[in-house]
This record gives sequence, structure tokens and C-alpha cells, in this order.
Amino acid sequence: MFRFLTVLILISLNINSQRLNNEVTLKWDNDMFSSLTKDNYYTNGVFVEYRSIKKPKIIQTFTFAQLIYTPQVRIIENTNHIDRPFAGYLYIGYNYKKLKFKNSFYRIGIEIGTIGNNSKSGNTQDWFHQLVGASSPEGWDYQVEAGGVLQLNFDYYRNFIQNTRTSSSYFVKTNMGSSFINCSLGISQRLSFTPVLSITKSSLFDNQLNNNNQTIEKFVYIKPEIKYTMYDATIQGSIQDPIYVNSISITKNIEPFIFKLELGYKIRLKKNSFTYFLSFQTKETKEMVYKYNKYAGLSYSYIF
Repeated sequence: MFRFLTVLILISLNINSQRLNNEVTLKWDNDMFSSLTKDNYYTNGVFVEYRSIKKPKIIQTFTFAQLIYTPQVRIIENTNHIDRPFAGYLYIGYNYKKLKFKNSFYRIGIEIGTIGNNSKSGNTQDWFHQLVGASSPEGWDYQVEAGGVLQLNFDYYRNFIQNTRTSSSYFVKTNMGSSFINCSLGISQRLSFTPVLSITKSSLFDNQLNNNNQTIEKFVYIKPEIKYTMYDATIQGSIQDPIYVNSISITKNIEPFIFKLELGYKIRLKKNSFTYFLSFQTKETKEMVYKYNKYAGLSYSYIF
């Protein structure tokens, strides 16, 4: 009987000590979260992610996403008003992340998808505007031509300052493929209301699966970033033979250097994480009327 009880206790302890290996994240970017008067440029992005940790310090992520871009105005009465092309990007992605000690990690990823008419971004925007009672956009006939997308990306993050309540890290990101060629350099700064976790365990970097304890995190963050763009198919059109030929497609000229500033608040309550952020970005095309694009995002994650 004693042996039986001992076995039951050991099984119970093993179950309770099992780490939570899976996570689902829903993200929604939209300019209406930052302003009710503007509806332009990077106007909407929806992301569904599944993340898992199969081995210690290795996290894999699968992503399905759709991003929507529009000009300065919702309804095009004159093509001169198209200062940023109508475009959509629909893709599935996979990335492999290797956590290094306590202060750094790298991530390698691949994206496969489509740009242009096949992304169904115009349909999505029209459906959403009808849902919320807004006027339907007019001008998607001028969107960039459809083309296939194959992208490879590499990111590296490293912490260089950390104490009980603050943390600073830098990051380098590269993106190369058939539709985007760019690289970025930035800094991420956290001011925490709870003890700061290392970047290999913090939810700010989507590394909470590496933390065995169901930790509570509350912090604000600021993330300045500068990006150099060599090619962007959502602005310049596809360099491939288009899948769908659009004879009235309108493209523009890229602005090579882009500065982005993101401000956010994140709270993690054990298995649940919530984020709100506000992003400012300088213009992506030389023709853009407004000097910057402003949008905000919401996200929710659940670990199981």
C-alpha cells in the first residue's frame, strides 16, 4: 500500500512539474486603434501564431498573417492621390529560435505567400468596413500586380544592460527574398513594475515558454529602430513575372531609410499575456504626403 501511494505521489508531482510547452497568440494591428480619423498606409495586420518549445532553449513558431496597405485616402477620385500603392501580403511562416545562455538569442525564419490580388486584402478591407459601418474603400483596381513570395529572415537579439527594474538590448534583423530586401538595427528598453526577466525568458521577446514558472510580468517598453530598404514589392511591384497581370497597377519609389518608434505596455498573468503598443514610422515612399504613419496593435497569448 505504501509503495502504491508513493507511486501516486510521484506521478502527481511529475504532472504538476510538467512545463507548459505550447502557446497560441492572436495579434491585430490597425490604425483605428491609434486614431479614428486616419485610415491609410499600413492600415491593418492580422497574425495567428502557434509556438512550441520541443527542446530546452529551442522555440519554433508557425504563423499565418495578412497585411494591408493603402494610400493617403480611402476613396480614390484621382490617381494622383495614390502616394502609397494599394497592396496586400498574405503568407504562412515558420521560424526556429535558439536561446543562448541568459542574454542573447537568434531566430531563422521562412515565409511563403503572395502579394497583390491573390492576397484578398481588398476583399478583407471591404468586408471589415461594411462590418463597422464605414464607407467601402475604392481604388483596389490599382493595386500592385500579384506575385509569389519566398522570404528568408534572420534576427539576433542581445542584452547589454539589466538590473532589477530595467533592461536594455539591441537587435539586428535581415529579410531577403523575392519581395522584400531590408535590414534593421534597433534597441529595446524595458521599465518593469515586476522583477525583470532575462530576454531569453521574457514575454516581450515571445520567450515565455522558456520560463518554467508561471511568472507575472508588467512593464512598459520603448523600441526605436532604423531600417534600410533595398526592395519592397508592396511599393515597387513584383520583379517576377506577375501571376495576375494588372495593366493599371500603380507603383511608387521607396524611401530607403525608415525610422520606427514603438511604445508599448505588456502584462503577463501566468498563462495569459496582453499587449498594447503604439507605433510611429517615417514615410516608406518618396511620394507619401504625410511624413509618418501611425498605428497601434493589440495581442493576446495563452500558454498551455
